[in-house]
Amino acid sequence: MAKEPSSYRHPKHDEIAALVRDGWNDRAVARQLNVHNRAVTRVRDIEGVSHRTNRTSREDKLARFSSGPDKEGHTGWTGRRSRSSGVPVIRHLKAQLPASHVAFEQRTGRPPVGMVKAECGQDHCLTPAHVSDEIERRNVRGQERALYGLDPVPWATCPKGRHAWDDHGRFQPDLSPYCKGCNTETAARVRLARKQEAASA
Repeated sequence: MAKEPSSYRHPKHDEIAALVRDGWNDRAVARQLNVHNRAVTRVRDIEGVSHRTNRTSREDKLARFSSGPDKEGHTGWTGRRSRSSGVPVIRHLKAQLPASHVAFEQRTGRPPVGMVKAECGQDHCLTPAHVSDEIERRNVRGQERALYGLDPVPWATCPKGRHAWDDHGRFQPDLSPYCKGCNTETAARVRLARKQEAASA
């Protein structure tokens, strides 16, 4: 025999209902009205108000903390920034990532490769059309080389013979080609040498 649903109403039913209809989550309502979370959940179910979670998407956070675009199309940032570099960052699912990565993925539908930078001249601009990753920059600069009549990239693998152009080849802003893999290895050796010097000092 089916159990009859209880007709019990919490003494603060109306107050709880008003807050959940205003978009408060269960924990915040319980804290505000000094009631148990289960009481809030029950009132929410009775009132037919969907449960709200704190799992805001990365795109929602990008929209919430972005300012603009301004008259020149640049988008600023009002949210958290990296302590070391000042780059706009988003905290999502206990991880921190650059806001520019989210803006890039919003436009392209794919995760970025390497560093994402604003190509519009405005530092840390987050207008999706203004940011590009290393692959897009390489493709654009490759097209610019062709427009200027410069020779195609002179190597399939880097001059040291360790890295393929397709994976590691990049262009400087002056359109000269370089190997990111070699640069990364050189930077790692320099960091190691400095660390060893500091340890022996």
